[in-house]
Amino acid sequence: MRGLLSKTVHETWVATLLFGCGLFAVMALLTYVVPQFHEGMSELFEHLPFVKTLLAAMLGTEVGDEINARTMQALEQSVDDAPEQREAKEIDALIAITNAVGSSGSDPDFFLKVMEHLKNTVAYADGTIFLHDAEVERLEPIATVGKQVDLIGSVEFDMGLGLSAWVAKKKKPILISELARGIKDDGPLISSFLSVPVVVRGEMIGVVNVSHPSPRAFNEDDLRFVRLFAQAVSAPLVSLVSRRERERRSVCDRLTGVYNRGHFQERLRGELDHARRLYQPLSLLFVDVDNFAAFNDRFGNAAGDKALVEISKVLQRWSRSTDIVSRYGGEEFVILMPRTSREEASKAAERLRKQIETHSFPQKRRVTISLGAAAYPEDADNDVDLVAKAEQALYMAKKAGRNRTVNFHALAVH
Repeated sequence: MRGLLSKTVHETWVATLLFGCGLFAVMALLTYVVPQFHEGMSELFEHLPFVKTLLAAMLGTEVGDEINARTMQALEQSVDDAPEQREAKEIDALIAITNAVGSSGSDPDFFLKVMEHLKNTVAYADGTIFLHDAEVERLEPIATVGKQVDLIGSVEFDMGLGLSAWVAKKKKPILISELARGIKDDGPLISSFLSVPVVVRGEMIGVVNVSHPSPRAFNEDDLRFVRLFAQAVSAPLVSLVSRRERERRSVCDRLTGVYNRGHFQERLRGELDHARRLYQPLSLLFVDVDNFAAFNDRFGNAAGDKALVEISKVLQRWSRSTDIVSRYGGEEFVILMPRTSREEASKAAERLRKQIETHSFPQKRRVTISLGAAAYPEDADNDVDLVAKAEQALYMAKKAGRNRTVNFHALAVH
């Protein structure tokens, strides 16, 4: 009896060892033969007949047949359980996001927190929520986990640079499961990319982007859940848009949407104080629309207002996120450029001048601008003098024939 028991234990141990070795070999071979193996048990399920044949060939005994049957049952059960596990994770994530939405009005980190909840279900590496600014038709990143995510950032669409702008314009999601070589444009390595618009009652509100450095990291289930996520955060995004609109009305010019003169003067004093403390340069551009009175006389005041609105949009698209674009009065604009040297400001001013000169205005009307530039600390050390020097440089640009840029430093040298 003892010998029979010993033999049974021995056979069981050998069978277990054979099963372990065989299963390891199967997994290794599957990883080689089936690249999608690591993506989930659903992929493995498609190859169960192959697994079954391989196990039978490797073990080829009654013990092997028994292990084979149990293995198939376990694998099939794991595949059956996968949708339920996914559904449970999605429900947990949606509950967490819904709870967070309830406190979104008082939580400045709300969008970062919900992006983390999203990560629990959609395993992305980098993600960004963009808010649509209807005033300038641009997308603004408001929350980023990891690095800011977008594709083809050098390509400009109607709503800005990058594939997100295309998604916003078309109001259609994009799922790219495998980029051949991956993309890395001064950002994260992207081999998988998912972009979903946030649309409320037909209005574009924002865009949600997620990416992963590995190919085939996202599937249709991920796309479906990110669309649910976009719906869940739509209300807080709409609230943010409304809040910004209220704030903007108090500090922005009603016609053009850029900052008004009062806000510019307040920001100028603050930025000058900041520049003094950190020993940083600061530049100011004064912009005037050439022959604007004649333009109004010829085409009418309504056409003149449209031209000012169009110029404002060009200024905002040209400017950096740190620049402060304001309407100073009439057809005059000012652009405050923190941490910008005199030379950098002059080059930027020339780029702006050329953009206006070549811009396609309504009914193909030609519009040009003149610019005056002054810098702290070289040209002035206080706000009043800096504005006066930039205005003086602008006056000389107009006197010299318009459609040009003049730097105050050049006047001082001569």
